[in-house]
Amino acid sequence: FFGRNEKELAVVVPRADNTDELRVVDLGTREEKTLDLPRDVRVDNLSFSPVDNQFVFITRATRKADASESDLEAYSNTLSRYDIDSEQLQPLDTLSAKSSVPSVLYSRESALYSRDGQALLYRAFDEEYYLIGATQTTASVLLGKYLDSGGFDRTNTKLTFLSGSNAAIYDAQAGEVQEVPDIQIDGRISTPVFLHNSDEILYLKKPLDAKPDETLQVYIANVDGEAQKQVVNMQPQASFFGEPVVSYDDRYVLIEVTFEPQDSDDYVGDPQPKDSQLVLYDRLDGKVIDSGTRGIHPIWNR
Repeated sequence: FFGRNEKELAVVVPRADNTDELRVVDLGTREEKTLDLPRDVRVDNLSFSPVDNQFVFITRATRKADASESDLEAYSNTLSRYDIDSEQLQPLDTLSAKSSVPSVLYSRESALYSRDGQALLYRAFDEEYYLIGATQTTASVLLGKYLDSGGFDRTNTKLTFLSGSNAAIYDAQAGEVQEVPDIQIDGRISTPVFLHNSDEILYLKKPLDAKPDETLQVYIANVDGEAQKQVVNMQPQASFFGEPVVSYDDRYVLIEVTFEPQDSDDYVGDPQPKDSQLVLYDRLDGKVIDSGTRGIHPIWNR
């Protein structure tokens, strides 16, 4: 897989021995560099900074026969930052799995930049979330154990999480958590995300008792849990999977859907349905404007 910004492309290249190589390509000159990583690591969750010419990624040490204990300790579930301009590679935090289970088996670690590029939200292998600085090594702040996170708000001080049947909003300045109650109690929802231009949160819902024309819904809710619903009319009936992506003006929502039959109590869903399509929904006009596209994660123009 790969990540990119306007100037650079970072590519994770798999080797035959189940390890990875990480390369950086200058999109203007086509000059290519390979990062100096140990031979026995995998690379995951690569993410570019939204403001600086740098990216973060997570390494997982593989337990090969010739792997040293020092490399296993240093690179097991380690969050690192690479500054492309200075060519500096810096570990930001190490939350190693103190376990005999190979770290490559853990699949829930992730890292997410704040919108100003100053902070990183990091989920460790045990599903605990930490907040750390993105540009320098600082002490990690433990936020708690949650299911998933929708990321930062427009002020870069609040974060959304799924917490049981509720949404949790963490205020980093106050160090407090506010619950938005019972938004998942009557159906399966996507991870709530903040809108770009307000303090409201957006999420998709598939109700348990949905009518044939109400299987896919878009909700906008405030912090008090007051929500407005819009039904996304799709024929045939569609179920969402993955997470929605909202345009910077908050008008359009890109939704990955499947038309395969879904069980009414299937809260997990199929991660890669064979008939997956992208639906572009206009919130302002309340209508689908495109439903036949196939593709990958979009890059919205500002």
